[in-house]
Parts: sequence; C-alpha cells; structure tokens
Amino acid sequence: MKKRMTSLLLAVCLWISMLSTVFAASPSLEKSVNLDQLFDHCRNLYLAVEGKYDSVVPKDSGALSIGFMQWHASRALQLLKLICKEDPALSKSKLGQDLYNKVMTDAESVWNTFVPSDAQAACIKKLIGTDVGKRCQDSLARNDILTYARHGWDCGVRSEAALIYYCSLENQYGIGGVKTVMSYIKEFLPAGTDTIDTLNIFHNTVKKAATKYNKVSAHLAYRNKVYNHLVNVLKLSADGDADPVTGFVDLSKLDSTQYDAVVWAYTAKPQITNGVDTQHFDPNSSLNRAMAVTFLWRAKGKPAPTSSENPFVDVKQGTYYYDAVLWAVSNGITLGTDPDRFSPEQNCSRAQILTFLYRSLDDEQKTLQEGSLPFNDVRADSYAYCPVLWAVQNGIAAGTSATTFSPNREALRIDIVLFLYRTVTGKGRLTK
Repeated sequence: MKKRMTSLLLAVCLWISMLSTVFAASPSLEKSVNLDQLFDHCRNLYLAVEGKYDSVVPKDSGALSIGFMQWHASRALQLLKLICKEDPALSKSKLGQDLYNKVMTDAESVWNTFVPSDAQAACIKKLIGTDVGKRCQDSLARNDILTYARHGWDCGVRSEAALIYYCSLENQYGIGGVKTVMSYIKEFLPAGTDTIDTLNIFHNTVKKAATKYNKVSAHLAYRNKVYNHLVNVLKLSADGDADPVTGFVDLSKLDSTQYDAVVWAYTAKPQITNGVDTQHFDPNSSLNRAMAVTFLWRAKGKPAPTSSENPFVDVKQGTYYYDAVLWAVSNGITLGTDPDRFSPEQNCSRAQILTFLYRSLDDEQKTLQEGSLPFNDVRADSYAYCPVLWAVQNGIAAGTSATTFSPNREALRIDIVLFLYRTVTGKGRLTK
C-alpha cells in the first residue's frame, strides 16, 4: 500500500512539474503584445470604420446602437448608465429627466428591443459626445477590446495586427457568432497549423472561408475595409514582426547571407537601399536597370560624374537615378541599350548586373584566373563572359545548374544586394 501511495505521489508530482513547465513556456498576451498600443490602434480603427463618439443608430437590427464601437441594445444601456453615474447632473441636462430615469431604472432586457424616438436619439447623441461620454466610452472600450484580444489569443491569434483584426471580428459578430466564424476560418488554415501568426494569413484565410460560408461572405467587404485600414492607414505589418534593424517585414524567408546583405545595404553610409517602402524590401521583385546602376553607384560612395553630358533622352534630370547613370556612362560602366537610350525601367538580367559590377572595378580587381566557364549558355564571345567568369572565380555568383548560368534571367532585388555585399565586404562568398 505504501509503495502504491509513494508511486502515486511521485506520478502526481511529475505531472504537476510537467504541467507547470508547459504553462511557464507558453507565451502570454500581456508579455507578447503592447496592450496600450493595441487599444489605441483598435480605437483608431473603430473610429474610422465603425462609428464616432457621438454616433447613434436608433434601429440597428431591432435596437439602439451608440458610440464609436456601436454598442448595441443592452450594451448601449450599459454605456449610458456608466455616463449617468459618472456625471448625473450633466446626464440629466442632456437627456432630460424622463429619459435619464429610464436609463437608470430599466433592466438590460428592455433595451434589447428599445428603439428611441428621434427626440430621444438626439438627446443621447448630445450626451455621448461630451468629454464625459468620450471618457466613459474609452473606459468601456478598453475593457471590451482587451477581452476580445484575450479571446483571440486563446484562439491562436498572435501578431498585433492579427489581434486587432480579430477584435473587430468579435465586435461585429459577438462572442457566440465569432466562435462559429473562427471555426469556419480554421478549416482553411494549412494542415497542422494551430496559430494565426500574421494579418495576411488571417485575412487570406477569411477570404477562402467566404467562398464556402455565407456568414463570412456576407461581411467580406467590411473585412477588406478593416484590412486596408490596418495596412494603409495604421501602417501595421501584414506579414509578421518587423526586422529590428531595418523595419522590413519580408526578410524572414531569406537565408543568413541574404539577410546580412540586406542589413549591410540598409545600414551602409551612404545608404544603398531603404526598401520599396518603410516596411518592405521586396527581395524577390524584379530589378530594373535604373535600380541596378543606382545601387552600384551608392555602394561606391555616390561619386560625382566626371562629365555632365547626358546622352540618353529617357534619363531626365531630377530622377533618383540621374547622377548614377551619368556616373556610369562617364566611367564606361554602361553604354545604354542604344546610343540615345538607357531604358531605365527595363528589367535587368543577371548578366547585366555582373557586367555593371565588373566594369566598375579597378584593373587589378578584374584579374582572371586560368580556366573557363562550364556553362553552355555563356559564349566566349559574349559581352558577359569575362564578368561571369570573374564572378564565379571570386564566389560572387553561381550557375543555376552545373551547366547553365541563365544570363538572361531577370535579376531580383536580392541579387544585386547579394552580389554587391560579396564584392565590397568579401563576406558571404561562395566556395567551390
């Protein structure tokens, strides 16, 4: 008996130890998200797409809705009671004695079907738009929003932007309805996925669920409106957490050398790139000729052109690449696509990038080792032969297979940064 009890106690202790470890390791909403910022962003969203502080909708699905979160029916009554208790004298003056008494004495169930008259609606509008009304709305909204956020966290919603999106979802559908909607949404998450880590994953999954469920599709236009406000107005990341150095949110799929190259280009002085916008580097988008020459020019320290003569009719003064192109022309780095055109918007190929880079080197840096290229798509009489041979011999670039280099393949933004990084710093070079 004693042995059994001892074994049982040991098992219980082990279970408690394991359970505490699990809970200790689990991230919490409070430790993972700035709740003050979350509330501020949610309030901004609701004020933009839901309602204003003094919004009054007398008959919204059969009952009154008020305020910037459009508190409905019994919840509208809760807000009005809160304001009346906060400042009875002001509330009486705005509502009138009869409506004030109704607010203070009615049961919540009465307001589930209460539709105010035009005169009553006007009085309510005056009250909730006062400083006291706004303050009480903020207080009630904060409590509601943080409750929503905790529900979202429990559902596996993780990033701040995705949590704000969830909060608007629960405010729209209510606690009962949002459970159903979330079950629909989770049907379309990738197999084995338990969390919704980014706003893009959340919104894209909502759009997929809308193809099957009317409850989702009926409000898809509103979902799009919420998404657009979060990304375009609040400037929140749709892709995930921003990189702490650059602020870019689209670097997570880069390998370590590619990442180091982007950080180097972003922090270089002068700066080689600040991204396509403040949140995106867009590593896999096509690179045009203007970008390629400009990146190279900046990596060289923005040297002044040795000639002010511009032979190209499609390179206008005032463009970001004007000085870069003039420098490149005056140093024999580019001849243009024909005598009077540079074609700045034309996509740049892998061969062109390496040719620009090779021509920018000092003579001693252009020294080639003995040997030849193994690629059947880079001919010995090609303009790109020596640049590609130099790049391969120095670990700057590699072929796309054992026998091909794909010189005419469109270059990407990550390619130019990577090639420059390896050339200028000597780091991250490929080894044979």
